[in-house]
Amino acid sequence: MGKIVLILILFFVIAYAIRRALGARSRDDDADAPSKPVARGGAERMLACQHCSAMTPMSAGVVRGGRFYCTEAHAKKAQDA
Repeated sequence: MGKIVLILILFFVIAYAIRRALGARSRDDDADAPSKPVARGGAERMLACQHCSAMTPMSAGVVRGGRFYCTEAHAKKAQDA
């Protein structure tokens, strides 16, 4: 009986260690997410406005000259400056 309990405990410790190792790798992958063009899981990518630094969904913003702006007004202000 003691051997079965020891084997079960050993099994759960190994399973726990594997899950932690895979979880750490997953978190490392998530740290790279901002550099990827499309966010995972259907969530929309958020970008910082070059004028005011507000975080705005990519589809709601404006891109001018390779830079992202939260509104057309901020894009125009940047061009005028």
